[in-house]
Amino acid sequence: MTDTQGPRVPRSSTLVIRSSVRAHQASRRVRAYRRAVLGLLFLVLSVWGANTLLVGRPIRAALAADAGAARLQLRARFQYYLDLTTLVLDLRSPDATPENAFVSLALAARAMGAADRSFRRVVLAHGRDAVFVLSGGDFARLGADLAAGRNPIALARSVPQKLRGAAGASGFGPWTGALPPVLGLQAADAAAAAGRWASGIQ
Repeated sequence: MTDTQGPRVPRSSTLVIRSSVRAHQASRRVRAYRRAVLGLLFLVLSVWGANTLLVGRPIRAALAADAGAARLQLRARFQYYLDLTTLVLDLRSPDATPENAFVSLALAARAMGAADRSFRRVVLAHGRDAVFVLSGGDFARLGADLAAGRNPIALARSVPQKLRGAAGASGFGPWTGALPPVLGLQAADAAAAAGRWASGIQ
């Protein structure tokens, strides 16, 4: 009888072949995993670099040039690190004075204006908590006013009435009437708003 099966492969050789196939498949899985990890690491570094280059570094440089603002811990980033339409300013200085806090906001606005960057809105945050929201238009005007030479303290006192809380309600100004009482009310609003921003009280 003719053998139609061809030469038989020894059992030991079959085991070697199967082991080699499994090793090759495992090696491919390891290489694929490494490529995925490297790709994710590259993405994370790219996002972090974009935040640093586009908003973090320019705002940090602007604050460093001002004696009062330089003492604050104010970090800038895009919302979720990816939303280029929303700037997040994270204040981590619980002892920030109203003047330092809101002059820093104006300095950040001027820096972004100089870099020709605009936003739909600006979130004043403490850590992960959004405390206030400022419209992009008000933020841009604040920077333009500072660049035009307006008094920084007067600008700082004008900020609270432009702020909205996380739910959209405003608890500050605007105030009208005789100048001395209005200045006192604006100063009180600035102190309250800066305290809430610096401590994360919504």
